[in-house]
Amino acid sequence: MSDRYNIIKLIGKDAAGGVYLAEDTRLNRKVIFRHIDAPDLDQRSESWREEFSNYSGKICALQHPNLVTIYDVTEDEDGVSIVTQFSQGELLAERLSSGPLRQVGVFNMAGDLLEAIHAIHEAGLYHGSLYAGSVKRLPRASGGHRYLIMDLGLNTVASMVKGEKIQIQDPILLAPELHDDPSQLDAKSDLFMLGHLCYTALAGGHPFAEYDVERCKKAHLEGELPHLSKFAPKAQKDFVDWIMGLCVGDRAKRPESSDEAMASYHEITLEESAPNVPGLTQAVEVSAPKLKTALVTASKPKASAPDRSKITTSITESSPSQPPTPKSKKGLIIAILSALIIVGLAVGLSRRSTDGDSPTSAQSKKGAKKMAETVRLGTPNFIKTAPENKKRPRIVFDPEKSLDWLIARGVPALSGTVDKKDGNYIKYPSAVGTFKEVFKGNRKKEAVARYQAGKKKVLPVAYVDQKGGLSDGDGWEVTIYPPKNHKGDLRVSFYLFYKNVDFEMEVKFQNRNTPEVFSVKTNGEGVVQIPIEFKNVKAGAFYQIKALVKPQNKKGEYKAGIHAVQVESL
Repeated sequence: MSDRYNIIKLIGKDAAGGVYLAEDTRLNRKVIFRHIDAPDLDQRSESWREEFSNYSGKICALQHPNLVTIYDVTEDEDGVSIVTQFSQGELLAERLSSGPLRQVGVFNMAGDLLEAIHAIHEAGLYHGSLYAGSVKRLPRASGGHRYLIMDLGLNTVASMVKGEKIQIQDPILLAPELHDDPSQLDAKSDLFMLGHLCYTALAGGHPFAEYDVERCKKAHLEGELPHLSKFAPKAQKDFVDWIMGLCVGDRAKRPESSDEAMASYHEITLEESAPNVPGLTQAVEVSAPKLKTALVTASKPKASAPDRSKITTSITESSPSQPPTPKSKKGLIIAILSALIIVGLAVGLSRRSTDGDSPTSAQSKKGAKKMAETVRLGTPNFIKTAPENKKRPRIVFDPEKSLDWLIARGVPALSGTVDKKDGNYIKYPSAVGTFKEVFKGNRKKEAVARYQAGKKKVLPVAYVDQKGGLSDGDGWEVTIYPPKNHKGDLRVSFYLFYKNVDFEMEVKFQNRNTPEVFSVKTNGEGVVQIPIEFKNVKAGAFYQIKALVKPQNKKGEYKAGIHAVQVESL
């Protein structure tokens, strides 16, 4: 491994090898570092080296806003290393575990992924294994999400290096012609998988999710896929027809190229307006058949479970699709049975692999009541900022007492953070709203507070005011995932800058529809620590926390900013 990359932590492992969060010490940036073991590389032929060099050169040269950037592919004495772009966000598979996307979200996703696929094809390459675990969604400042293909070339590079066929994919979405003969891969195969990805996202699952590989392939070829309108009856007909046109098992009936698919996509004018709040763009309210909760393990590559890290990377292991429940008596019975075990399975659905166990329906009501999770607002701590040229207040996070932390240093605030190296609680930090955070001036002069976490010192400076589009209900959010080995109660503290605003803290539990809401009043200007205290925390569950701004006078001057989030044991 090159001395240039300092490994921060292991994210996960899959059939291709280990995946790490690392620091590029030369360029001072975080990257994803993947190593594929192959100790016999020095024995490979010159023709192999030429082929490998040509292919790795092509994927590194491919630049597109909807493709993860591959910085480098290098050989060492133990194998091959792939260094790629680091980006914060969530995998599409993780989002779909909570239910289907809205039509506008699927439409935008289709456009982004189609653009990426078109760029891949223009470069003379194909993807070949597109599925929900290979796509990440990143919040846009203007609302909605940008979709990013994370794993271009991974299967090919891993297969070349290891000298055996490596396939990390969801066999439910795999084009049927590729099951027996991967050499048939072409543009039509990629379009088929794009179509089924859109189908799954809009339906909230896939009707073949319980099929074994052979039955799935046969069902695709024989046209057994139910029409998408069965599961998304309110979806616009021309968009549904476009998706179904990609999903055809008979490759002769699919569009000839990504150009043809793109042309027909742009003929669709969606009549649904897009929400303008990041995180809500994909919210769901549908009258389609309910999802049947099921965990399917069809042809997963053998891999150890990835860590629940703040970031996710290109691939860890295949994320099976969930089937929508058909409108039949049998389907209803299965749905009822599934509902009885949903508590035990919910954590597994929230990620591609499970870090902990939730209580199941086998627990007694008495036991469940005794272990009920609760949340309360602790006493806010107001930290007055110093006047200009005075010493700033210093806020210290003790590594021994803190389970995790996140300190904002970017602009926007969460675009760059200082994280606890061994922390594994805070996930998916993002903005809630369409505002634009700014920083004007000198960081050392303008910062209103300084933070020290271990040996690192940070001066958060990003803020947003009404001129930047800050509105009532905008703010920031994180999700807290206590890992499998967690024991005890938790305190999650938000450190927020304020000027003439109050805050509303919204806490949502994994299996509750209604969030808990707490109000925090402020006075003047400063930094406030808002502690949210959780009792009877369940390892492996998740808790979504939003800090939302409430201007005290919408006509006057007001501003706010997020400085940090800290997790401690109570």
